[in-house]
Amino acid sequence: MLIQVIDGSLIGYQHFIFPDGQRHITLATEIEYSDILVTTSLCSADDIFDLLLVKEILDNGHNKTSLRINYLLGARMDRRIDNCQPFTLKVVADIINSAHFEQIEILDPHSNEVLRCLHDGLFRPPKVVYPLPELRRILRHYNPGDTVIVIPDAGATERVSHMLVDSAFELVQCRKNRDSKTGRLYGSAIDNPNAVTEKRCLIIDDICDAGGTFVGLAKLLREAGAVSVDLFVTHGIFSKGRGLEGIDNVYSTHSFTGKIHPKQETAQRA
Repeated sequence: MLIQVIDGSLIGYQHFIFPDGQRHITLATEIEYSDILVTTSLCSADDIFDLLLVKEILDNGHNKTSLRINYLLGARMDRRIDNCQPFTLKVVADIINSAHFEQIEILDPHSNEVLRCLHDGLFRPPKVVYPLPELRRILRHYNPGDTVIVIPDAGATERVSHMLVDSAFELVQCRKNRDSKTGRLYGSAIDNPNAVTEKRCLIIDDICDAGGTFVGLAKLLREAGAVSVDLFVTHGIFSKGRGLEGIDNVYSTHSFTGKIHPKQETAQRA
């Protein structure tokens, strides 16, 4: 977690866990009547609780605190599957909303449902930011003449199109086949397979967890004649490691690892 006064100075803190498991935070300095930006990756319930503890301290000092969320726990559980399972995103969002931040911005949310569930103290939806500096640095290694950008599914279309609005790269749309009852994926399809023949392919998406979907898509792209397949994701969880079969290079920000710096995070290569 990064606690930053708007003038640029950082506020340090100590984290402590009591023997009974209770979490505790102590700020390194007292801060009052200031504009504060807290930047954090909410990857677990503990991260959310720590954020609320920090917000309570800052509220006690009459500070105006805004929030930047680099990764949001529960963002992928953005609907109720059935009446025996929770709508996790709503639960998480309700907790964050209860803290009444001045403003909220979020890095590459998984869906528009995140924006509908989250709001600041004035009930405005969060501002969306995308990893444009990281993506631009990566694209310097590619040429629109021999590279296509692969959109892995319909849900990524708006996001990728927005990030590449002024780009000369050709976009190739793919689609995931999903069981509507279970939500499980069972394969992908390329709308125009000929577009990837003898091309380098760069897949762009928001999240990579185990990576099975991207491995399957890479196989399809290579069968269609792609000469190489790379992947850029904003949120790299990589629960089974960064080595993905059929994918040559894997890029991501540090949003899930929680390595947060005052400046924009740099993309990392596998």
